[in-house]
Amino acid sequence: MWFLLFTAGALALHLADWAGLGRGLPHPPPSWAPYAIYFLLAALLRLAIRDARLRPLQKKARALAAEQGPGFGVADFGMGVGKGVASVVVGGDFLGAAMVGADLLVRWLFGTRARQRKRIPAALREAMARERRSALRCIVAVAILCMAQAIQPDLLSRVTSDALALAGVGF
Repeated sequence: MWFLLFTAGALALHLADWAGLGRGLPHPPPSWAPYAIYFLLAALLRLAIRDARLRPLQKKARALAAEQGPGFGVADFGMGVGKGVASVVVGGDFLGAAMVGADLLVRWLFGTRARQRKRIPAALREAMARERRSALRCIVAVAILCMAQAIQPDLLSRVTSDALALAGVGF
């Protein structure tokens, strides 16, 4: 929907009298300035829409990540080392210290990666990526259309008037 709205706006730019706006200036703006300004405003608006759509998804992803609890941190590592040292000093249990060290190493190597992957469900990741791709496609299409209009201002107006003439609609 936004794509159609922005492209229709870019196609309608040639209908406005842009030369009249620059008459009072000492140096009139170039003929492509309205297209550049329109593109920048359309891109800014589309990025704001994208951020507004992503905000609830990111909030939901943060809530799901908070439910799973914190990952393996420095405190867990320190407690594991302290537990191993205490078992050696107090009881002389070298096998117990080795087992605590092995448990610590396994939790450190495999625990954090699995938790990080599980934090954001695949459906949420895909929805966020889909919205980002959609916004990027819209911005690129409007950029190409504005560039085409700026390079050849009468090209699209000629094509649209020919299409309207073929359809039987005349101005």
